[in-house]
Amino acid sequence: MKTERKKKLNKPKLQLRMIGVFVAISCFAAIGQALLLAQSLMNLGLNIEDPTVRRTIQEAMPGMFVTNLILTGLFLLPFSLLVGIHVTHRIAGPAQRIEKHLQSVAKGSDPKRPCVLRNNDELQELSTAMNEAFSRLSDDGRPKTAQATGA
Repeated sequence: MKTERKKKLNKPKLQLRMIGVFVAISCFAAIGQALLLAQSLMNLGLNIEDPTVRRTIQEAMPGMFVTNLILTGLFLLPFSLLVGIHVTHRIAGPAQRIEKHLQSVAKGSDPKRPCVLRNNDELQELSTAMNEAFSRLSDDGRPKTAQATGA
């Protein structure tokens, strides 16, 4: 049985949306790259004097365009998915840990107990700021500095 930190989709809704953005960007990049290549080949074909060679190039271009697009997609799609899963895992795991910590504080656990993330996790600054904010709270909910000054 996998533990929560071993799951690649800790927060599936968030992660799938982010992965979708990675895949969409990759698809737009692949299409743009294929269109630029097709435009370059078209310009090359128009500059050729021999009509037989020019026609051969122009007839081959749609096939080259589709082949280029398919091969690029076959490489980029799995790569984008893997990078997307890795990047979102590095964000969603700590986000889930912080969310669970906040839920436990809301249910009555000690807010001064720190939320601990792994050293290489993202969102370290958020966790640190949250821990510092909670550590400044007194039992009645007012910041310690306000109590010290009599406010």
